[in-house]
Amino acid sequence: MAAIPNHLARQFHQEKPLNALVTDLTYVRVGNSWAYVCLIIDLFNREIIGLSVGWHKTAELVKQAIQSIPYALTKVKIFHSDRGRSLIIS
Repeated sequence: MAAIPNHLARQFHQEKPLNALVTDLTYVRVGNSWAYVCLIIDLFNREIIGLSVGWHKTAELVKQAIQSIPYALTKVKIFHSDRGRSLIIS
């Protein structure tokens, strides 16, 4: 698979809403288990605008976070991730 270009290039300060969204998956301890959280953050004001939580680290978890964004995705200029395995959906 060819490398995906990094269009954000560490420009974490944004002047307009929805100009650049960033996402990541992390895990949190819940009792004796681990839950996974996918967050989508607007770099304009650091607001969490998309979120999903689940027991498995899957592409479906990422898809649900994207679907939870309350804006038309056509308004988003850059959608940036760390290009981790769960975020590369084939």
